[in-house]
Amino acid sequence: MTVTKGKVDPYWHESHLIILVLNKHPLRKEELFEELRVQQRRRIVLGEKGIIHSKSAYKYWVNNLKNHRVITEYRNMLDLTPLGKWIAKSQLGTFFDREDFVYFLCPKCSEPTNLTLLKPLPHTAETNVKGREFMDVECPRCGYRIERMGMSEMLSKDEFIEFYNKVLAELKEKKIVKVGEFLEGE
Repeated sequence: MTVTKGKVDPYWHESHLIILVLNKHPLRKEELFEELRVQQRRRIVLGEKGIIHSKSAYKYWVNNLKNHRVITEYRNMLDLTPLGKWIAKSQLGTFFDREDFVYFLCPKCSEPTNLTLLKPLPHTAETNVKGREFMDVECPRCGYRIERMGMSEMLSKDEFIEFYNKVLAELKEKKIVKVGEFLEGE
């Protein structure tokens, strides 16, 4: 069993910090890396300050966020996409709930300016022994399907459906997502 002393700053991790830093203004890759190092040194992790990740971890998360259409790169400048700005600024749920929504983008047919949200299928819902909700999801545009995708560790099925519908409405209103279908409770 691991025992941690002190609190852990939830925004210490690169994926979160990249979004928070780029929310202020676009930066060159090297400038962003240096700003992340400064930010990580200031934050407490495992009860200590000054812990930072390697440059390879930073590069991994930059590529991951680009692949999930959260950030974009043009001439070595990194900036948030409309989806990234929504994650950083929306008042729906928590920052982490919104960041998890990138996994609902269809990997097969979503394009940077034409995003599609996978639709959870409530009739397939199941809960594991730890209380985590799982459902199958399907793309309303191309039919791509994932079986037993994790939905939430905190929300019941009905709470998740309500949250999903609010997110979809906001993303459609802001023209971030073009295709997505609302869910009905069972």
